[in-house]
Amino acid sequence: MIDKIHSGKSYHIQGLTVRIFDDIKFLNTNEATVVSEIDDLGDVNLMSQEIQDNIITAHCIGVNIKKSTSCIACNNSLENITPEEETITCPNCKLTTFITISKTKLVCQILLKIDDKMTSYTTFNDEISSFLRIIGNETPVSEIPVMELKKLLLKAGPKKMIIDRSQKLIFQYL
Repeated sequence: MIDKIHSGKSYHIQGLTVRIFDDIKFLNTNEATVVSEIDDLGDVNLMSQEIQDNIITAHCIGVNIKKSTSCIACNNSLENITPEEETITCPNCKLTTFITISKTKLVCQILLKIDDKMTSYTTFNDEISSFLRIIGNETPVSEIPVMELKKLLLKAGPKKMIIDRSQKLIFQYL
């Protein structure tokens, strides 16, 4: 269904979780008509009990990041890319494209210290981009070396974020 969602449009969606798609933030609710631009959060009530129950302040104390090139169509990781190749064919969807327009895919396992407990959460590109924005780093995630990104996360100190406890996902840094 994600292919039917377009930026700048509003949708009535049931059973959705907090996510960002194409710079649009969706509210975590069972039934809502919610779409708002990230810079204009007028329709998203961050003070709602549902959102508040999923906001934590935590400190990243460990991190593992897998950074790979991915297909622009299906997001499948593309392996064995050599510098002399101009194009690549995705083994999953068979789409051939120029390597220069492929995407960078981040899968981050982050060990968080929440109060006195340690719990591992997973996060992806959009969430790491939100982290970079709140620390004032305007560099795109695709241009930051993995080791530098790890250091930024580890040195950041306690940060507010929206999480999903059951799925162990970080949805947004605040």
